[in-house]
Amino acid sequence: MVEDINPKPRPPRPKTRDDFEIAIICALPHEADAMIGLFDENWEKEVGVPNPYGKAEGDIAQYSVGAIGRHNIVVAHLPSIGKVPAAHVSAFCRMSFLKIKTALVVGVCGGAPSFNKGKSKLFLGDVVISDSVVQYDLQRRYPNKVIMKSGPTDSLRGTSMTVGGVFSLLKTARQRKQMQKALSELVSELLSDESGLEIQYPGHSTDLLFPAEYRHKHQDSVSKCSQCLSWKRQIDPVCDKAPDLSCNELGCDKRGDPEIRRLDEVENEKSRPDPTFHIGTYASADTVLKSGLDRDSLTEEYGIIAFEMEGAGAWNMFESVVVIKGVCDYADSHKNKGWQDYAAASAAACTKAFLKYWQTSSPQLQIEAETKKNYEQLRQSLKFPEMSTRRNAISSITPDTFNWIFASPEDFVSETGCFVEWLETGQSMYWVSGKLASGKSTLMKFIASHQETQAWLERWKPGTRILTHHFWKPGSSMEHNLKGFLCSLVHQIFCLDESFARDELTANFDARTKDSPDDWDPQDLENILLAFSKNPSQPVCYFIDGLDEIRPERDLHRVLQIIANLVSPQSKICVSSRPERLFVDRFHRNPHLRVQDLTYNDMKQYVLEATRTVTARRWNEERISSLASAIACRADGVFLWVVLVTNSLIRGIIYDDDEEEIFRRLDAMPTDIMSLYQDLFQRSAEDRLNYRSKASIAFSLMFLRIRYGTYITGRLNLLRLAVALLDDDVLSRYICQDVEISPLDCVKHCQNALKVLELDCAGFLHVKSRYEWRGFIEYNSHDPYYCLYIANGVKVDLIHRTAEEFLLDTEEGQSIWKAGDSPVAEAFSRHFQATLVTRRALDRAPNFATYMEDTEYCEVYTYLSELQCNRSWLPLKTLSSLLALTRASCLRGFPKVHRPHTPRPPSVGEMFLVFAAQYGFNEFILSSLEQIDMQSRGDLSLLIFSYCCTYVPAFMKEQKRGLTGVHDLIRHFLKVGLNPNHDITEIMERLESHEESILGPQTPWIRFLVSIIRNFDAVAKEDFAQINLETINAFLQAGADRNQVTLVTFDAKGLSLNHCFDDLPPTPTFIVFQVNAEMLLQVALNYLGGVIDLGDEVMPSARVLNALNVTSVGYDRLNQGIADDVSNQFWKTVRMWLEYPRWRVKLDELDDFHLQTRTTLAREIEKVLLYPEGHLS
Repeated sequence: MVEDINPKPRPPRPKTRDDFEIAIICALPHEADAMIGLFDENWEKEVGVPNPYGKAEGDIAQYSVGAIGRHNIVVAHLPSIGKVPAAHVSAFCRMSFLKIKTALVVGVCGGAPSFNKGKSKLFLGDVVISDSVVQYDLQRRYPNKVIMKSGPTDSLRGTSMTVGGVFSLLKTARQRKQMQKALSELVSELLSDESGLEIQYPGHSTDLLFPAEYRHKHQDSVSKCSQCLSWKRQIDPVCDKAPDLSCNELGCDKRGDPEIRRLDEVENEKSRPDPTFHIGTYASADTVLKSGLDRDSLTEEYGIIAFEMEGAGAWNMFESVVVIKGVCDYADSHKNKGWQDYAAASAAACTKAFLKYWQTSSPQLQIEAETKKNYEQLRQSLKFPEMSTRRNAISSITPDTFNWIFASPEDFVSETGCFVEWLETGQSMYWVSGKLASGKSTLMKFIASHQETQAWLERWKPGTRILTHHFWKPGSSMEHNLKGFLCSLVHQIFCLDESFARDELTANFDARTKDSPDDWDPQDLENILLAFSKNPSQPVCYFIDGLDEIRPERDLHRVLQIIANLVSPQSKICVSSRPERLFVDRFHRNPHLRVQDLTYNDMKQYVLEATRTVTARRWNEERISSLASAIACRADGVFLWVVLVTNSLIRGIIYDDDEEEIFRRLDAMPTDIMSLYQDLFQRSAEDRLNYRSKASIAFSLMFLRIRYGTYITGRLNLLRLAVALLDDDVLSRYICQDVEISPLDCVKHCQNALKVLELDCAGFLHVKSRYEWRGFIEYNSHDPYYCLYIANGVKVDLIHRTAEEFLLDTEEGQSIWKAGDSPVAEAFSRHFQATLVTRRALDRAPNFATYMEDTEYCEVYTYLSELQCNRSWLPLKTLSSLLALTRASCLRGFPKVHRPHTPRPPSVGEMFLVFAAQYGFNEFILSSLEQIDMQSRGDLSLLIFSYCCTYVPAFMKEQKRGLTGVHDLIRHFLKVGLNPNHDITEIMERLESHEESILGPQTPWIRFLVSIIRNFDAVAKEDFAQINLETINAFLQAGADRNQVTLVTFDAKGLSLNHCFDDLPPTPTFIVFQVNAEMLLQVALNYLGGVIDLGDEVMPSARVLNALNVTSVGYDRLNQGIADDVSNQFWKTVRMWLEYPRWRVKLDELDDFHLQTRTTLAREIEKVLLYPEGHLS
């Protein structure tokens, strides 16, 4: 309901620029004068200075501020007319006034004197409100013609839901009357003496409309201008003086037979008719239109009713933009400025009346929900999969180790800097240095997570936040580069301090549009990090581990500079690295420690704990302590050396080596890590002569991802390794035969796998988990199914990065694990089969979904996708074997082949071949078809053919390799004689959701065309387009019938052959067409024509049935008749769902991209439907 014109509710006086929510953009001074003249409050008068709220640094635009009704208003003054100044000033306005979401472009325009096929008229002084804006100076130039870009993706997005709702209200009779009344009263207010603007009504006799072809030039009765007198055609020039002279001076009003348009509406020259407001389409360009013929052409072809120059510049700068302008001329060559002041006053009056319908502030709960949503999106945009991988991979320490780090200054061993003293004082930097594998990362993790650290920091500054990052060279690029470092720290900041994150959302509008780390500029992230570090109210301590792991080198220098910039009275930074020259030079003057100098007791404690179980009954405490001391002394501060040597000696103790032999083995151990690795394997070979086969399999499984970059389902875990180590015949029985692997079998296999890791692999591979697990596996004292969950969560990994370097990069290391007979293809095959077996066992376990996060491994798509991603290097024999094993496993119920619950579903074997077609396994499919009888082969071939034709664009979106696979299969079926015109309605009803109904008869040919149209954003790329065109040609050569007729629906999801008729919302949501194949073909070719040459066009045929409304919708509603006007009926329905897709109950939420693509689809279909001969009989 519009407010009464007299009561004038006021907003509170703004405190800051953030209290302004609406901008009004004016190009000319008299436009701004009229707008400011209608201010209810002028916030500049009270202080006597322009714009007392200031503006952002770098903003060169000029503003006036005030209030209209309940809205605080900013008037932005353009330096000149045109789209570019409007775009620049809009950007500046957004920079200074961060909360502005709505802009109104107010001023004067040219108008179309008649529109809507002559049914509507527009006069000088009337006002046009935009419901859309088209940039008519954007064109496609062809050899024989020029076509204006008119689609939303070509020009400008449609109006927002809010604007659309206001327009719907203003079109009602009651509200239109009230709006008209307010407009008239406000124009009178501006024309009164009290306004001080001296605006006058120009008089009805000056509202002249000349014929469109009548040129503004010297007429022969006025002048002897030879150039004007020689004018014959519209393309002929006139003299340079004519455009600047009035019609009276040129004699136009005497010879042009102009229409005095309002002569019958007013009693005398001084009487003023009330201006009228119209809602319609604007044409916007950096061109002043002075051609009546071009004006009429644009009006007739595109429905344009007004012409202006600034709307397009502002349109995409704000969430909602409305152009409101008064008509000052008829956009012909007879322009005069006599109507500009009055038209500007009409526009200003209409703007103030329009604002009474406008709501700026959402209810508080809505605002909070939106803010929360933006905050969550902001956090998620910084996350990457490996963000916590390195931290979680660092082994936990033995209890009571590293506690020396919290010793008091009197007791601290290192003379170069007591750690707790650094924590509680104002010193900024601390450096933890250490040799390779000395335990730096373990110490950094211990420090950052220990409660003592927080307690000592509280003594420095209460409320100190701790932020951490661990660089990791062997990991993904985000784990060792600058961007990963910045994303990690900023993500932690936003998680710890939501108010800081919300401030960032307010200050940086673009932040709310980011979805992933790829959307972030490292400089923006660095600015956020530095701002947080220098916040005087928020102390922070950073722990940054592994500076020597940063790659590339340029990122290292950038990180070091950022660390230097982070130093402030409010921040502390603790870093760790190897003692390389770069770090020594930079950090040696700061408090620091060397890990290898301080971990002797920690190493000894580790050995005591590790050997306690195996030596308890054989050695006395003194000898155990002596062994621990000897190992710690020889380690030279390298903790990894201690771990490897201890594990090796434990194996000797298990095989009954006596004490003297153990000490002899210790004395013979090399102190160099690489030499130690070689020695360990040589000793392992002596301990276990048959180690090579099992060890080779285990290492090959580990190196699948590391060295070969293959795509495999998940990381190697204990359960999967245990099954992969089984003999081939045992694996095959578990997959193909009626032999179930029991939980107890799995536990037993896990126990054997642990022995392989600890004995055969010489400790190079180890297991790790976030919880205690060994007791569950070794003693089987709990529920066997729970043991499966535990074993599935226990990861298998290399003990250290140096182990990977030794095994992969040295001849000695490669000779060890490549000595077995397990090449990479066999390792992949074993891993794949083990995944099938273990996931089948887990799938049968109670509460499977409760314990497992990766339930997608139960779906057949996961396994087909894995094979597809690795097919380029897998031998064909291996690939075919694994496909056959997967199919056999599916027949036993796992993995699941989901299909709708219909009366006659296809068999599992059929569906597996259908799904395999999605991934291009053509050889396997055709081979499988050859093995069945002729009748079944024909039916199944038609099933697969139909499926491929229906979902081919979706396949092309998913596949990374072999893009032509599905198309090759379609062409094969066409070549061997499958009928493209066969009615497959019954088949598709078996394949598709039972909730949807197939509307009419369908064929593979029809399905293929609709699939392309529905997914044009996937197929309209050069490679894809060419592939689709070749398949279309194959259909036509196979006899595809262009006259086939079917029913299709069009809704917010696009074009479809099906529709769900249940629970529809209470408004028209879709439109039903009866079309032939030619119509679908033409729409498809329109899409593909953007990237390939298609040749001649085809004239399609179509008719439109009534749009369906929600009442009691039934199938009989499909036959309610044919719309009289195809285009109007179509657009009426299309616009309905375009305006409301975000809150429609049954429609998926569409982002801006999909909204634009669907709108483009609508326009493409409209082009086809506009053919007058396009109605089916």
